[in-house]
Amino acid sequence: MINQPIKTDNLFHNISVKDDMESFKVLFSEFYPVLCLYCKRFIKDKETCEDIVQGVFTSIWEQRKYINITTSIRSYLLTSARNGCLNYLKRASRTEHFEQQILENSQLYANSSEDLISISELEQMLKDALEKLPESYRKVFEMSRIQKKKNKEIAQEIGVSEKTVERRKKFVTDHLKKNFKDYYSIILLLYIMKY
Repeated sequence: MINQPIKTDNLFHNISVKDDMESFKVLFSEFYPVLCLYCKRFIKDKETCEDIVQGVFTSIWEQRKYINITTSIRSYLLTSARNGCLNYLKRASRTEHFEQQILENSQLYANSSEDLISISELEQMLKDALEKLPESYRKVFEMSRIQKKKNKEIAQEIGVSEKTVERRKKFVTDHLKKNFKDYYSIILLLYIMKY
């Protein structure tokens, strides 16, 4: 069952005021994967991105009593992750040319907090996107992704040709890639993990 989107600012209130570790875990699970994906816009190395995002969350927990968030926790997370990436890139190369690239990338990827989507929001968006598809296309996608059936098995089970199965799978994949762009790989993982 897909949950309702979580009120992230309430989570941060519970973390900072009540030292609530459960709220911290929820905040981490909601935003860790998407922040790692966001960091990949700046840094291609997966482990480095993960280290930076872990550092953001470690800092939140350690400094929870002193952090003054004037906008939203989403904005704070996005800004912290971007700054972590830029600091890493600055340390990695001190050349003037590279610093100029950093400044250009900073402007290019200075997205608003509305661009940061939580896991529960992605789940709801995925559900909505799949519900808009014809049932026959959705069924092929589910049989392929969840049940791990081969095209031949699917074709036999629903009484169509393998080419039809391939076309339907491609249509759904293209539909999801178009609707979810940077989040497509996380969307597939979410869909598979839910079942």
